[in-house]
Amino acid sequence: MPDTQRQYYDSAIACVSSRLTRYQQVPIELKALIQAQLEALSGLQQKLTQPLLQIAVFGLVSRGKSAVLNALFGDAIFPTGPLNGVTQWPRAVRWSPELAPNPAIASDQSDQLPSSHLSSIHLPKIQLELIDTPGLDEISGESRAVMAQEIAGCADLILFVTAGPPMPIEQQALAELAQLAKPLLWVVNKADLYPDLTAESLYQSITDPTLQAILSPREIVLTAAAPAPIQVRHEWPDGRVSLDWELPVPQVAALQQTLLVLLHREGLLLLSLNVLLQTQTLERQIVQAIATFYGEQASATRWRIWSLKAVLVSLSPWVWLDLLLSGLLDIVQVRQLAQRYGFPVTNHRIEGLWKTLAISLGLMGAAEFGTGLDIDGLGVFPGLAGLATQGAIAAYSASLVGRAAQTYLADGATWESQGSSTLIQALLTEFESTMIVHRLSPAITQTLDAKP
Repeated sequence: MPDTQRQYYDSAIACVSSRLTRYQQVPIELKALIQAQLEALSGLQQKLTQPLLQIAVFGLVSRGKSAVLNALFGDAIFPTGPLNGVTQWPRAVRWSPELAPNPAIASDQSDQLPSSHLSSIHLPKIQLELIDTPGLDEISGESRAVMAQEIAGCADLILFVTAGPPMPIEQQALAELAQLAKPLLWVVNKADLYPDLTAESLYQSITDPTLQAILSPREIVLTAAAPAPIQVRHEWPDGRVSLDWELPVPQVAALQQTLLVLLHREGLLLLSLNVLLQTQTLERQIVQAIATFYGEQASATRWRIWSLKAVLVSLSPWVWLDLLLSGLLDIVQVRQLAQRYGFPVTNHRIEGLWKTLAISLGLMGAAEFGTGLDIDGLGVFPGLAGLATQGAIAAYSASLVGRAAQTYLADGATWESQGSSTLIQALLTEFESTMIVHRLSPAITQTLDAKP
């Protein structure tokens, strides 16, 4: 698995770099229209080359999100307090746990490591960034959705924090995050207040089918970032007895272990997959911008082909020549549109284009034999009405090919041999059933099949 992670990581870097190089060479007027996408691609390139894996933390107000992060850091990095809503805006902090290398830990071993190994795992290639967010119930519905989508869209992993068993509104928020098809850990904080609580019982309490599909008990982690004080009895040498309150140490070892195992086994794969998904989205936006920018020129190209096809087919007296010209001009139209847009010619959904080309040829054949030419192609010329009919059908069949070619080229723009969609499809086959992203494969596959 380490070799596989490295392979797809390098492929993701090459994919993003090639997209940047390609689209930075477009005309200045077009470049201005896609500047935001180019800047986003540049940010993804930097994220990969660092490499930087981002973990976003969501939850309702006063569930202990900041406390959980502070416990992981071992320091009060994020503000906490007795008042609700101390965190008013997202805040990101790099996390670099001091861990020594341990080559003995293999990726195909159990996904649960003994706590004695926590200090011996080394992740030299991955930097971690933890993103704390405001309580989801502190923000209005539309703003909350926008914030969640923006932050979760950039994150490679999502932590959703609840305080004990989830309330209905928390299950709803979890379900909304699940729609983003992101790897998700459910962190149950304040578990010390619920001694009978287990990951299995929490999983059984889930009623939303989407959550049931993407979660399992292994993605539910119990913590107590700020345990409740406990009373301790002290007996002194002089016979005195005193009762004092002490704060137990934070109980986040299970969460730390889960995160470190996850990063060790699939960290680079998660990073590569998320960057490729974002690259796919950005490139689809760029494709639409290019199609709009070259719309008039592409229309002019199509009209020239349609007109030429109509004239040549009408003037040609031989069936075989009409059919040959029809097929050649249809193919020329596809090639010229590809050159005009600068889109690659790929095998993705090419069967639909071939079907349209066959329909175009069939229409021309029907037009030829329906307007009076004999089978040998040596008969008399059709009348003016027949010529007009052939020309009209030639133009119509060419228009079918033109529209099909535009759709085919736009759909296939991300399906080159090292394109984002191609790499995502290949990457999904590398996730084992025990990996956190495995259950997201069906949802991610749907994004591959979606129209740009």
